[in-house]
Amino acid sequence: ALFGGAANIERVDRLVQAIAAARGMHLEVLDEVVTLVDVRLELNRGKKAA
Repeated sequence: ALFGGAANIERVDRLVQAIAAARGMHLEVLDEVVTLVDVRLELNRGKKAA
């Protein structure tokens, strides 16, 4: 969906990140995934606005 241009998706990555944080866990690889998805969504949203 992301590389197809989707501007909005269900963010299971953020849900897992929030649950992990609530349990006192920090996963670097998960943070990287969240960042990559954030960046791609910003790009997709910019394309829709243009």
